[in-house]
Amino acid sequence: MHGCWSLWNVITCLQKDNAMAEAEVYRYVHGEPVAKRVRKGTLLHQKKMQRLCEEVVRETRRHRTS
Repeated sequence: MHGCWSLWNVITCLQKDNAMAEAEVYRYVHGEPVAKRVRKGTLLHQKKMQRLCEEVVRETRRHRTS
């Protein structure tokens, strides 16, 4: 079906990251306190997103040199 599943994972992670950022902006605009505590799930999500982005960059570079 799709040739590059990790690209779809990156897109999904970016969508989740965007949703978290939008929720934080919404809370700030409406005067709700922005949570300062970083949740374990958020840290894991950010690490996964960084790893996937690095993987996409490596694959892109590898395909350009081929």
